[in-house]
Amino acid sequence: MISYDWDASPEQRRKVPFYYGYIPDKALSRAVCFLSMMSLSFARVMLRTFSCALLAMVNKRWLLYYIAADMGLFFLYKIVRRDFFYYANLKGLIRLVLSIPERFTIKLMADFTMLIHLRGPTEMGGFWFLQVKMLMGGEEEK
Repeated sequence: MISYDWDASPEQRRKVPFYYGYIPDKALSRAVCFLSMMSLSFARVMLRTFSCALLAMVNKRWLLYYIAADMGLFFLYKIVRRDFFYYANLKGLIRLVLSIPERFTIKLMADFTMLIHLRGPTEMGGFWFLQVKMLMGGEEEK
């Protein structure tokens, strides 16, 4: 709903036209897009939830290793791209302390909800979001 509402907003489309506007203007097309987005999000949540639950049932350590490896790769990706530190213009250790939970939360949200607005370069980044989308069987963004 968040992605749909923000994209369908005339104000957002006017302010940032290159980012918003992927939902068509015609009623039938909008309905199809909305149902597709809801179905994808539902499927993604169920897939991740059941996968994590099954992994935890087999061995809880495996689940922890998987989550740690997944987060570690994402953090490494952000560090290599020099995009790890979040928006706050702070210095020193406080910058790191604030960035870790922010990045962790964004990654979890993207993994479990498929929130489309996280595709932006300052959040997940197009490449990482594309990997999540491709794992679900989606196509590349244009």
